[in-house]
Amino acid sequence: MIVKKEYLFFALLILIMGCAKSEKKVGKNIKIENAKTVVDKELNEFKKSSYFDYNKVMESKYKVMKNGDKFAYADLVLFYSYNKSKQFEILPYSLIMVEKHKKYYYCSNVFENLVEFYTAQEFGNYYNGKEESLKRYLKNIELLHNEQKEYALYFLNLGAKNNDIMSVSYLEIINRNGFGVEENLKKADSLKKVLHILEKERGLKTLTK
Repeated sequence: MIVKKEYLFFALLILIMGCAKSEKKVGKNIKIENAKTVVDKELNEFKKSSYFDYNKVMESKYKVMKNGDKFAYADLVLFYSYNKSKQFEILPYSLIMVEKHKKYYYCSNVFENLVEFYTAQEFGNYYNGKEESLKRYLKNIELLHNEQKEYALYFLNLGAKNNDIMSVSYLEIINRNGFGVEENLKKADSLKKVLHILEKERGLKTLTK
């Protein structure tokens, strides 16, 4: 009889422990689902903001075309970043900022837009703030045809001539590593010096080491 009681006790103990683990797992899953629901709700609420209003988008497009308004352009960048199926539509507005309004500090934007248009590789999927990730991204230029590559590099060279820091940084890495071009350490070193001068003038943290 004692043996049966002990057996029953251990059986109940195992059952209780199993239930506790099950409840813990269910509770964890509920927390994950709740967190996901909160994030989805916040995202949906954000998408209902004025940034995603049709009239707001049209107004931003007009301001970019008419005056090269940098705030309107920033709104368009944000809008298209959340609308992946329409993301390629930002390219003509980047071109307008550079070609029409001569705002050359957007040359690197045009370069990124072109790389994404030709290769479907997004800058944000690579760059994490470290130079190594930037190298991996810029290596995508090797996927472009010669004409496409020349067109993309044209904007980096245009930006560099007009002291756009990102354009100079991109070109320095491209030339130093021979990404899509012949390796040119002399040119890379020259660009690096220019980059450090520009960063010092503007009080910016060094982009490359």
